[in-house]
Amino acid sequence: MGIFKAASPLVKALTANANLGNKLRPLATAGCSHTHGHPAAPPSIKASHSHFGSSSTPSDEDKRINNFTTTPNSEKARPWDHVPSLNSMRNFDSDRADYEKIMGNNRAWVEKRLETEPDYFKNQKLGQTPKYLWIGCSDARVPAENLTGLNDGEIFVHRNIANMVVNTDINMLSVLTYAVEVLKVKHIIVCGHYGCGGVKTATEANHDLGIIEHWLRNIRDVKRLHMTELNSIVDEEVRYRRLVELNVVEQCINLFKTGVVQNSRTESGYPLIHGLVYDIGDGLLKELNLDLIGYMKQYRSVYRLYT
Repeated sequence: MGIFKAASPLVKALTANANLGNKLRPLATAGCSHTHGHPAAPPSIKASHSHFGSSSTPSDEDKRINNFTTTPNSEKARPWDHVPSLNSMRNFDSDRADYEKIMGNNRAWVEKRLETEPDYFKNQKLGQTPKYLWIGCSDARVPAENLTGLNDGEIFVHRNIANMVVNTDINMLSVLTYAVEVLKVKHIIVCGHYGCGGVKTATEANHDLGIIEHWLRNIRDVKRLHMTELNSIVDEEVRYRRLVELNVVEQCINLFKTGVVQNSRTESGYPLIHGLVYDIGDGLLKELNLDLIGYMKQYRSVYRLYT
């Protein structure tokens, strides 16, 4: 009972406000304006909010904040008046055609699959048993299944900007854990590509790029680690291509640092880790010469999590 007694002043205040609201409601209904389909506020409320359309003259501060002028309401400048409408920015016929293309392609793909493999989709429902985890770049020109010639269900794919293995990326770590512990993949492939926009931006930009800067900084760190080698390369394009390769190497090393990879390799010897670079200019994959075992032996005391 003590609680209710203590709360009684609050209850009385709320009741009083409710009663006041009931008294004002008929006034608001009676003063309803149908010009814009919204009820008009009582005069007393209007007076306390002059910058929302009061008949009183707006203050200088009101004008500054709301871009008000002394012209009639219908002619007042609004901050969004200069923004073009969505309808004027869109080509609905073209946009719809682009979307319908995907749906049409899907149906054609299904028909073609069923012609050659009548049980294809029934078999797909049974599950996946890929041997490979592919960590590649999000670039639309680097589709993992196409350039490796593998069929659906044969390769587990994770893609991000510049094919990064970042120890704070919960998305990548979740994919890695599932691939290693559940799917039991035998190979992990980190594949970069020449002409990578992420690597190029991290190389050239010397200003803050916003939220993407937090991601690209990892590539800048690769550049810092190999600064001596990169600075010795005179040709800019050759230096850029070399940084693409070194980025792949460092991401492979980052895989070795993870507990899920170390634990699995301790128990089964797998997964094997490979570094590749795809050349968009000729369509070929280049295998990088990696001495990951030697690297991990050298820094065993730093990164070892399992014996």
